[in-house]
Amino acid sequence: MPNLLDLLGVDRFSKSQRRASALAKADIDFIRALVELRKEQNLSQQDLADRLGISQATVAAFERHDNDPKLSTIRRYAHAVEALVAHAVAHDDGQLAAGDEWVTISFSPTTKPTTYEASSTQRTVSADRGSLALAA
Repeated sequence: MPNLLDLLGVDRFSKSQRRASALAKADIDFIRALVELRKEQNLSQQDLADRLGISQATVAAFERHDNDPKLSTIRRYAHAVEALVAHAVAHDDGQLAAGDEWVTISFSPTTKPTTYEASSTQRTVSADRGSLALAA
C-alpha cells in the first residue's frame, strides 16, 4: 500500500527529501534531549514552569513532539535546565545520498578544533561543551 508521499509523487529517496527527513528527526531528538535533561534533574513540568514564569501547560506544549518552537524559546528552556546548546551549519555535500545516517559528536572543552572523520568526509568541530549532530 503506497504511503502519502508516494501518492503525492514525492521521491522519498531523493537527496532533498532525505535531508528534510534528517533535519526533522534532528529537531525532534534535540527537544527530546532537553526534556530528558529536565527529567534527569527530577524537575516536573510545573517546576520548570515556575523557573520560567509560565504555565505548566505551556511547558507541556513545548515538549510535544509536533511543536515547532522559536530559537528564543529553546534558549530559555535550555537555560532553565542548565543546558548549553551548540549550533552548527554544514553544507549538504551528499552525505545522506548513500543512505548514511547522521551521527552525534560529543565534545569537551578544548582550545583547538577536534577533527572527526566519517566515511570519506571530514568535519571540524569546535565548541566549549555539549554535543552536536552532523551528517556523516
